Parts: sequence; structure tokens; C-alpha cells
Amino acid sequence: MCDFSLKKGFPVLHIIFAAALLLSLTGCFQNKRNISQTWFFSYTTQTGKGFKITSELTPENFIDLRSDGSFTSYLDTVEYGRWKEEKGSINFKLQNGNSKKIQVKNLAIDEIVLDLTPDETNRYYHVFSPIPNETLSELDNPFATESQIWRIKPHHSENEKELKDRLRNHFSFWEKYFNWALINNMETLDIHSEQSPLKLYSNGFELIPFEKLSEKWKNCFANDEECLQAWNILKDLISSRNISWPKTDNRFKAFLSVFQQMQSHLH
Repeated sequence: MCDFSLKKGFPVLHIIFAAALLLSLTGCFQNKRNISQTWFFSYTTQTGKGFKITSELTPENFIDLRSDGSFTSYLDTVEYGRWKEEKGSINFKLQNGNSKKIQVKNLAIDEIVLDLTPDETNRYYHVFSPIPNETLSELDNPFATESQIWRIKPHHSENEKELKDRLRNHFSFWEKYFNWALINNMETLDIHSEQSPLKLYSNGFELIPFEKLSEKWKNCFANDEECLQAWNILKDLISSRNISWPKTDNRFKAFLSVFQQMQSHLH
């Protein structure tokens, strides 16, 4: 089985130390661009010589800015609420009532440059690339809050039903993710940056051994014991249910069907 990964819409993660780029970071919006889009992390750029860049973001990290003023973001954690563009920054009113401001260093048609680390001693900028989100309803948007519940670590121990609901929400995310790729006519799609207990291939998938699960996935659960319980639920689902691989040459449609089936079989 061979891997496939997104190259269209998600530029390859890389680091640029280019003074020419720094000159363009004016700290204001030189031209009015459409900021109401879904922005995906692309790369990190240094703001001066001699500073080490240590960003933990990957192409799975995003900020979904909706034209109705709502937003969902996944940077170090899932946040959602209301947003407003004001004086070279994005102001967020978070779900917990707190406020947050991110300075916009540059906004262009094909990227936005954000200052996520306002530490004068070790400063660098994060560059995000856009994909329009106006064609998606809240229900169909894989980056909407409802589709990100599985990422939010619970504050209490979860029972079997709640663990299944978390897995079902994860499968629903994947279903909407592949449908999103179809709607946007993507030729390739990043399937390796997303945290999951499943490893996806071009013609199938496999359950990742528990001891090899990422820490990010384990942190979606209250503790390792419940993560193992969810892993066993998924193991039983895969081994006991006949998940049929649809007859189609379109891999996105095939995976969309598979994750629909996994939701329906998770009782």
C-alpha cells in the first residue's frame, strides 16, 4: 500500500530565513484581502538573526474565520467563539469569556502572517495559507466547532457511551474532511498530519498499535486507561464488522463511505 498526501492547498512545512520576506511584514493590512477563510499553518519565518525557531504547529493546525463572526481554531488547543478584525489584529472572544488578540503582520491573497509568539527575546512569525469556507454549511464544515469535539480533552472520566461518542465525532470529522476535499476539487489531501488511531493509505487503513499512538491522540482522553478502552472499542469494530471498500476510483469518495459506515456500526 502506498501513501498519498496533500500538496495542493497545504504547502510543505518548511522554515524560511529570508530578509526580503521580513521587509514585507509591515504590521498593517496594506491591501484589503478576504480574511474570512479557513487558514492552515504553512511554515514559520524568523524575525531576526540568531534566533532558534521551535514551532510545534503542523498543517493540521488551523484558524477557521467565518463571515458571520464566528470562529473555531486549533493551535495548541481547540478554541471557539467570536472574532473581529481591528487595527491590524484579530480580536477573539473565547468560549470561556476570555479575550485574545493575535497581531497580523501581513495579509495577502495567498497567505496571512501572524505573530503568535510576542516574546521579544525569541520572536518568529507563523504563516498560514487559505482555503475558502463560504461553500460549506456549519453542519458540513470539518473545521467547525461541532467537528472538533473529539480533540477537546474531557475534564472528567468518560463512560463507554461517551468514549463511543468521541470516536463517532472523530469519524464524522474524517467524513467531512474528505467531502470538503471533493467540494474544493482537491487532487491530493494531507492525511498524515491529522491525529488519529488509524493510519490511512491510498487503498485502505490499519489500526495503529496502542503503544505507537501519538501523545496528541492520547491527550484527547481523560487518561491512558480510557484511551486504551477507546482503542479496544475501535479494534472490535474493525475486526467484527464488515466495512466494505466501495467500488470507485476516487479515493476521497472511498474514505468518505468508509467513515460513514464506521459511524453507523459504532453502537
